[in-house]
Amino acid sequence: MLHEEVQIERRQHKRFRIKNRIITVQNREMNWTAHVVNISAGGMAVRYIDEGKLLTSTAEIDIMKDSDVFMTGIPVTVMRDYRYKDDENFTTVMERQSCLKFGELTPDEHDHVDYLIMKYSWGEA
Repeated sequence: MLHEEVQIERRQHKRFRIKNRIITVQNREMNWTAHVVNISAGGMAVRYIDEGKLLTSTAEIDIMKDSDVFMTGIPVTVMRDYRYKDDENFTTVMERQSCLKFGELTPDEHDHVDYLIMKYSWGEA
C-alpha cells in the first residue's frame, strides 16, 4: 500500500494571481530578485531563478512595480521553498518558488497590499 501525503490547507486569506508577474520582490542584503505569482492579505508566492541564493527563514523585502519602489522593509517568513518545474514550457533555466508569510504590517502597508490585489490581480489562485 502506498503512503499518500495529505496536505492540510492552512491559509486564512484568498490568494489572487498577479497579471504577468509584473511585481518584483527584492532583498537588498543578498541581491535576490523574484516575481510575484500570487498574493493574499497574509502573504505571497514568488518565483526566482535558482542561483543558490535562498532567503533566510525571516527577512525583509521590498516590493517594486516597473522599477518603482512600492513598499519597503516588509517583514516576511519563508514558509516553504522548493524547485519549481513547469511541465508546459520546456526551459533549461531552473526556477524555485518561495511561499512567504507577511510579518506584522502597519495599517498603511495593509492598504498597499489591498491595492496590489485590487489593481494587479486577475482572479483567485
